[in-house]
Amino acid sequence: MTRLTNSLKEVITQNALEKSGVIQQQKELDLEYNKLALDVRIEALGGKEKADALDQLHQNLLEGVDKLKESMGEYVYITNDVDYRIYASFGGMRNRINYSETIDDQTMLLTPCESKCRFAADHPLSIKFSELEDKKRNIKSRAKDVKVNVTAALNSVTTVKRLLTIWPEAKELLPKDVEKASVQLPALKAEKLNEIIGLPTEKAA
Repeated sequence: MTRLTNSLKEVITQNALEKSGVIQQQKELDLEYNKLALDVRIEALGGKEKADALDQLHQNLLEGVDKLKESMGEYVYITNDVDYRIYASFGGMRNRINYSETIDDQTMLLTPCESKCRFAADHPLSIKFSELEDKKRNIKSRAKDVKVNVTAALNSVTTVKRLLTIWPEAKELLPKDVEKASVQLPALKAEKLNEIIGLPTEKAA
């Protein structure tokens, strides 16, 4: 008989979040924030044409620094020119937004300082930022709802067999290597959990 350990509960909860679509929604939201960061950078630099010209100038300067290093030594450099994120103010709301999805995959770009990235509340970029913040709050709320309800179900039993007795559809959330316990008739209704997560798959499709 397989016991519901804390590590197994964490896996089930994570699988529930994946199944509910929350994880995918967060990934898509991250990409939207990345695009906003790039748009803010372009706007702060004066538009795409000017941004392209500044990027080229920056590249030329870097090449010049490399040539200077050949004659002067390695301690010749340009500072505070690039970053993997941009610090902007949207109608007074300040935030740092990454250019790429993860810090491990950093996109380093010529980045203007915060004083160049201040936008009024009615600016299209500020409006977009507010929309993304609303999406983020909704996703966090839904994720919390899933976690609270799944945790309540998991904490009400001690074994996988008992879990499947009260919530048969949870079978889809179990790791493949977990013993498949025999499923008895449900002892309580799990419609709310199934609706939140999207179980069973056949019905959700």
